[in-house]
Amino acid sequence: MKRFSPEEAIPYLLELMKDDALSVRWAAATTLRHFGRDMLEPLLRALETKPADIRFYESAHHALVRFGDPAIESILAPVLDALSGPGAATAVPAAAVEALEKLEAAA
Repeated sequence: MKRFSPEEAIPYLLELMKDDALSVRWAAATTLRHFGRDMLEPLLRALETKPADIRFYESAHHALVRFGDPAIESILAPVLDALSGPGAATAVPAAAVEALEKLEAAA
């Protein structure tokens, strides 16, 4: 069985997270979680730049929740709040930018 590198798989999984079928979106987000830290920057960049899409936001929340690293979880908390809160279309991109800056500073 061929194994895909993060560079090959992550962009494809991000696209699947907008699919009409909930099962496809959920599977894509679950698979994305397996890439751990490698998926954080691409996912946060997508949240920053892609048009607001409730399907994508729900999938992103699933991919980011309970990350497993307390330091990363504290950085992601505002993003998770924005993804599930009112005004997500404007709150999510700003929260993603802030998280990216904090991740880069922590690296």
